[in-house]
Amino acid sequence: MTQKILIVDDEPKVGVSLKESLEALGQDYAVSHVSSAEAALAALAADPIDLVVTDLRLPGLSGLDLLTRVRRDQPQLPTILITAYGSDEVAAASRR
Repeated sequence: MTQKILIVDDEPKVGVSLKESLEALGQDYAVSHVSSAEAALAALAADPIDLVVTDLRLPGLSGLDLLTRVRRDQPQLPTILITAYGSDEVAAASRR
């Protein structure tokens, strides 16, 4: 069964790199990439997703804002938050 993974990153090189790396793991992954939290929410509303990988810093809604909405609307959906600007505060907020 194919697992659908959604990458959310506003930096095209990062998003494409993550997408290609995950696709290289095998045919079991269907990976899509969007550049904003708003686009991610639209993708989630349109099609079931098995995993969301989001950057912290995004234009508009942040990655934390996206995680908050995903956890409210689809609490069973696994999420991963990535960032180059990590801190203890960000780690604590992402766990809440």
